[in-house]
Amino acid sequence: MRLRDPVYGCVGVISLLQRQLRQLRVDLSAAMSELSKYQSAGTGHGLIDVNHLTMPRHYEEDPAAKLAADGSYDTGLASVMKPSTASGDDSPAISPLWDSCLKLFVGGGLNISGDQGVMMALIYHGGIRTNHIFLNQSALFIRTSSAFFRTLQASKTRINAQAESTTSTLKEASVQTTTKTSLEQKILGYEAIIGIETHVQLSTLTKAFCNCPYLYGSQPNTTVCPVCMGHPGTLPVLNSKVIEFAVKLGLALNCRLSMTSKFDRKQYFYPDLPKGYQISQFDIPIAIKGFIDLDLPVEFGGGHRRFGITRVHMEEDAGKLIHSETGSYSQVDLNRAGVPLLEIVSEPDMRSGLEAAEYAAEIQRLVRYLGISNGNMQEGSLRCDVNISVRPVGQSKFGTKVEIKNMNSFSAMNRAIDYEISRQVLLHNQGQSDQIVQETRLWEEGAQKTFTMRKKEGLADYRYFPEPDLPEVVLTKDYVDKIQQVLPELPEAKRRRYEKLGLNMQDVLFLANDNHVAEFFDASVENGADAKLAANWIMGDIAAFLKNERLSINEIKLTPVELSELIASIKNGTISGKIGKEILFELLSKGGTVKSLIEEKDLVQIVDPAAIEALVDKVLASNPKQLQQYRGGKTKLQGFFAGQVMKESKGKANPLVLNKILTDKLNGGN
Repeated sequence: MRLRDPVYGCVGVISLLQRQLRQLRVDLSAAMSELSKYQSAGTGHGLIDVNHLTMPRHYEEDPAAKLAADGSYDTGLASVMKPSTASGDDSPAISPLWDSCLKLFVGGGLNISGDQGVMMALIYHGGIRTNHIFLNQSALFIRTSSAFFRTLQASKTRINAQAESTTSTLKEASVQTTTKTSLEQKILGYEAIIGIETHVQLSTLTKAFCNCPYLYGSQPNTTVCPVCMGHPGTLPVLNSKVIEFAVKLGLALNCRLSMTSKFDRKQYFYPDLPKGYQISQFDIPIAIKGFIDLDLPVEFGGGHRRFGITRVHMEEDAGKLIHSETGSYSQVDLNRAGVPLLEIVSEPDMRSGLEAAEYAAEIQRLVRYLGISNGNMQEGSLRCDVNISVRPVGQSKFGTKVEIKNMNSFSAMNRAIDYEISRQVLLHNQGQSDQIVQETRLWEEGAQKTFTMRKKEGLADYRYFPEPDLPEVVLTKDYVDKIQQVLPELPEAKRRRYEKLGLNMQDVLFLANDNHVAEFFDASVENGADAKLAANWIMGDIAAFLKNERLSINEIKLTPVELSELIASIKNGTISGKIGKEILFELLSKGGTVKSLIEEKDLVQIVDPAAIEALVDKVLASNPKQLQQYRGGKTKLQGFFAGQVMKESKGKANPLVLNKILTDKLNGGN
């Protein structure tokens, strides 16, 4: 599963969670809409006296004890909401916590008249099942009429805080419960506009403008020199491989190449930028106006997408800050300073976290196919900054753009985007769209939220100007043509070719996801293997072996030639499928050839009808009781007899011949 879809991993579980969260979003939206009906500026007419609000006698008994005995209820919540019986009254009085909750609503301008008071009483009366109410130190959800009412977000010590503070906390926490749904924008009349800036670290032997190597995991400040440390008097010299890789990527992204481009200085000050500027490209990037095609996973609805590429440009990386555990100081590691990057800027064509994550995954596949980067997000070789805004459906003007950073996996990107969309939509619905400002926010994996990092700089802040120490980059047609000729088959072309082989989309996406798996499959087919059978073996037993042993397909001892030989041996009846699996696992772990293993272990399938008939006669004679039961109507015993024959033949009897002879023998005695 992880090989087929590294973005989402366990698809079944995630799909279930997505459906639950979609429903939760609908419920919460209904609750917010219902609550808005009761908000008004007045505070005088029809208010319920919360000190005299009575509850049904159903709550006379101790709910904590009752619910604990039930086992399906949250006794912690029951103890908090336990009503206490008032003397002289045959109805239980309101608990102090519930009393405070209602006072918060009244104090915040919620006018609760007669019918509304009954509704609030029903909320209290309406059961406390754990799947309907979620309780932690800062959140309380109450379910009524298929809607979740967010009545309180505060610890017990803050119950009597002002309603304004409670409403603010309510807004923030309700966003957390509404993430991971692709339909929320449509439900609420908004659509998301998403674009991505992807930084690809190039797999060159040396850095962009000096001879220093870059090895991930090296001791801090051990692969540096005066050039990448920005010492005065040093001059950069461009690594020609950076240009080659940039042209490869530009062609692969269907871009228009700039035959003459230049470098620029991007000015900003940060501890990990030793020169005080970054060498990048501004107004004349090396590639512009391209696109990328991809297929969405079948389990998430499938479909083909095309996303535009605005530009691809070359630049150098900055260093890295290492923060202390206490946060009292930071240290600078300049090993990464000067490492070559290609930045890919997409058009704002994506509309959901799923589409954005799949776009990023396709970029990763592409750079791996091209061999220009390993694309490992955990090493920082592929970093994505996502720009998100929302706008009412039908509006052409973009909303205020917010940038999200610090996403170290595709699934984290999906969650971060869905959260940010929910946050912005909620602010729009509450009439607080002015609080959406152009800023950079960080995704916090633990909290599953985004937090403000800094206000977003504009282009003017960077004070771009041409890099005076580097000449223009001039491409020739011959140079571009030579690179074009050596481009490998890219993921999109490979997927279309696999479809023509008769493979379904699930097989296609699995095989094309990893270039090494695709190469293994292609080599097997070239050696005569049936495409569908080869795909089944690779996606089934071979993938399971790789997962269990934590290996990649180019680390196993099985070769494509032997896989094709194994498939042929099963297809022509030399060995059975069961024996084929036994041989496969030995080939995977120890190597060897199919023919030598068959001969060495005497695994040639028995196809002679006379030999199989003799085995059947022996088994029937040895099991007269079961034979009598079969002829008495227990026809399922045929499987028992077949198993006994296979046991006698040590798994070598041809199943088709065996079943035919066995059926004739069993029914011939009637």
